Amino acid sequence: EAERAKGYIHVGSAAGGAAPASYHGNIAVDGFKLVGTAQELEDMKNDLAGNYMLKNDIDLSATAHTPIGNGATPFTGKFDGMFREVKNMTLGAGTPTDYAGLFGNVNGATIMNVGIKNANLSSLNYGGAVVGKAENSHIFNVYNESTSMIGSAGANATNAGGVVGWLKSSTLDTAYNTSSVGKAA
Repeated sequence: EAERAKGYIHVGSAAGGAAPASYHGNIAVDGFKLVGTAQELEDMKNDLAGNYMLKNDIDLSATAHTPIGNGATPFTGKFDGMFREVKNMTLGAGTPTDYAGLFGNVNGATIMNVGIKNANLSSLNYGGAVVGKAENSHIFNVYNESTSMIGSAGANATNAGGVVGWLKSSTLDTAYNTSSVGKAA
């Protein structure tokens, strides 16, 4: 007799944590904390191993965004953008250790189903709009639709990319970028 395939679902709630015990059967279930404001997005830095899910688009025009995860403490959880967008984010240059992006440094993470829209990436030298530096991670169904050039024509875009700046032992599937990338030194 053929073995039944395992299914997978993830469930979002305001508190996050484990999915309800009423889910059973041949299904793997993950609980995700819902993120609906710029402050809740910034607060993800308080639990870098957590599972998060966007419940709506997030506008960062009034928020000084600090990348989620850095070289010393990377993001290791799961993030599902639920096909929503993070808009009007401004990124700094990043450094060879601490990359810039919506997520700065990630390791063993899953980032999926999110778009970046109208971000200011003109200072970016180390990083990418979605993820700065990814190691041992899976990133899919992501995009960057920003009009600013990454870096600039005269500045160094050393390890910068439209979606991800540096991808190491990781996968990037179904992604696109509309921003120009400045020249490297």
